Amino acid sequence: FIAPGAGYHHYGKPVIKLPRLKNKIFINKGKILHFLHKIRAYHAVNCCYAPPCRNKAARFSFPECIQKAFSVGAFGEGKARRFVPTRWSITAVDSMIGANLMEKMKDFPLINEYLVFESWQLDNRFAVMMIPRAWSYELIEAWYPNTVWNPFGKDVAIMSSSEGYEGRTTYAEIGGCYYAARLAVNEYLVKERRQARVVILREAHPGYIMPVGVWNVRENVRAALKAAPKKFSSLDDAFSYISTRLVIPKARWIKESTVLKNTLYQRGLEDFFT
Repeated sequence: FIAPGAGYHHYGKPVIKLPRLKNKIFINKGKILHFLHKIRAYHAVNCCYAPPCRNKAARFSFPECIQKAFSVGAFGEGKARRFVPTRWSITAVDSMIGANLMEKMKDFPLINEYLVFESWQLDNRFAVMMIPRAWSYELIEAWYPNTVWNPFGKDVAIMSSSEGYEGRTTYAEIGGCYYAARLAVNEYLVKERRQARVVILREAHPGYIMPVGVWNVRENVRAALKAAPKKFSSLDDAFSYISTRLVIPKARWIKESTVLKNTLYQRGLEDFFT
């Protein structure tokens, strides 16, 4: 509180010195797009973002930088620009970039093996399964008792959200982590110039006492995809391996999954040409 009439005086040196933003790709594009008032926010966000590629893995503008600019209303059409709460801006940018990458990914050929990636961090276990089928996507989360989303439960609480080839038309029930993970897998697929059906399985164990944000999901999936995958010739073999890494049994995952049930029990056109 500053009393009326009392001036503000600065004493001493700053406690910290903020680092300069060194992402020149974002700075240059961001400045231009900020002053262009006829470009929609969706196009401005995706113009700032350059996806990673095989030859220049570090050249892309980080979504985190774009999220900050989006949050302060730097993009969009004229008077339609608004301040956006940080939590919403993170998910909005993840969703827009992920949707754009997803459309590019659909032009690529299918992978030819079943791939499994994994990451363990903060008592979270992630298994990313890629299936050689046309794009669809699902994130399934299992929260153990005594975790923040299942504090008083006696059994594991499982929730999921999914989408088919055309994507979603409603907000994912599971929340922002759905879009964060979708962005990460589409970054990988575009980089590899491949298409796949993707199911992400997550177990949150009691040691994960406080959620730290959807960025944790995005970075865990990214970390998993940076490592060499385990390769299998069938879905059964892939799931047999996952069963040795996760606690919840295969039957329970399938029961809770839309994409896995479609893959197992619904035949596609590709089945008649193999």
